Amino acid sequence: MTPPRNRQPIPKYQSITPILPCSIKCPRCKHEATLVNPFQFVRGPEADAAAANPHIHGVKLGGGFMIEKYPKEFPWKAPENRRRRSQICARTKEKWGVCTCGSCGYRAKHEFQWPEDAYYKTEVRGQMLWAWGRDEAEALRAYIASPDRKFTGIARTHFWFLRHVPKHFLEVKHRTEALKKLDRLLAKE
Repeated sequence: MTPPRNRQPIPKYQSITPILPCSIKCPRCKHEATLVNPFQFVRGPEADAAAANPHIHGVKLGGGFMIEKYPKEFPWKAPENRRRRSQICARTKEKWGVCTCGSCGYRAKHEFQWPEDAYYKTEVRGQMLWAWGRDEAEALRAYIASPDRKFTGIARTHFWFLRHVPKHFLEVKHRTEALKKLDRLLAKE
């Protein structure tokens, strides 16, 4: 019998991987940029249609087709080992994306560190409060401001995200500061 490992649990909120597309700070101009998944895997008739279309870049992969959304910035590179393909696809999806900025025109392959790269983030009494995008930031503000913590209105559509928000931000002594900082974030263009 092996002894249990002494691992520190990762806080749920900090370990959430962003759902792409999400808003990040542009590496060049620091304005809001969008991080998108560079690939899309399709199967069946959709894969056949994508493979037959000369305007769609991609490669056949297993029983489907991997569409390269940004072939110049982030071309698909299939792993040599077939068993590791799904692991690498998952890893690629979690750590890499293509950053596009509407302010400066920047578009490039980007390895992101979440929540450090988040555009909608602020620190409240030593803890980082973040959101994937403007919609989530508005839902987060409404959720923190509500006295009963019910998932109504805009909070209902972002239930999965909001149920992971740490109690630190919901406590009365931190709530006012969190709301002020979220208001400042949302006031940015």
